[in-house]
Amino acid sequence: MGMIDIHVHILPGLDDGASTWEEAIDMARAAASEGTQALVATPHFLPGNWPDKGLIADLVAQLQEKLNSQDISLQIYSGGEVYLEPELPERIYALPFLGGQSQYLLVELPFEELPSFTEEVLFKLRVKDIVPVLAHPERNRVIGEDLSILAKWIRQGALVQVNAGSLIGTFGRKVQAVAEAMVKARMVHFLGSDGHSLRRPPQMLKVRKKIAELLGEQEAEGITRRNALALLRGEQIEVPEPEHRPRREGFLRFITRLRD
Repeated sequence: MGMIDIHVHILPGLDDGASTWEEAIDMARAAASEGTQALVATPHFLPGNWPDKGLIADLVAQLQEKLNSQDISLQIYSGGEVYLEPELPERIYALPFLGGQSQYLLVELPFEELPSFTEEVLFKLRVKDIVPVLAHPERNRVIGEDLSILAKWIRQGALVQVNAGSLIGTFGRKVQAVAEAMVKARMVHFLGSDGHSLRRPPQMLKVRKKIAELLGEQEAEGITRRNALALLRGEQIEVPEPEHRPRREGFLRFITRLRD
């Protein structure tokens, strides 16, 4: 029943995640203690701040060696969290695919808007056989107000990673309500801690139990382990049809009240 975390900022000194090797090891130890068996290190890839993939691979190897020497049973893979920009489809050889070799790419959307080029970029990635995995879309204001946008992109080939913290209220009640609605509508395919430090702890096990309560054990296993294992192997993932229904006025009033 081990879990796989596909989104964590654990490599030291690259972004706003772990700042030292000691902090990275503490994060890994905390993840392993919760039952996480593997994680993908996903430093930020931002416009104007594009890390070298070779450096990431070296840091992953160093971290794995340190964990092995301390008998911390956790497998580390390389990856990255790439901020959405129009040039992504043309930067295929520089993209930090999840697992270091798969065609799955973790793409971060802005929090407050959806740029006009969003759908075109996702389409061009799919044309190149790249599968965009949307990082925590429940935190995007526009998607939070209209989940039909997300359902459409899933039908067009995108996948979705939800943050563990979103499902337990770390980012507020509005985001929690949206995340729960996504899970219930079969619009979530991966769970990620999006951990940055021990001040933002993994909490994967607690959230796995919540997903099992919402969907059942089999689907919780898919979201927290089975789909991620297929991703790391470069295999195709079986995606259920999104069960999104038209927005209900009551739900919209609830979301608006949370925002106010």
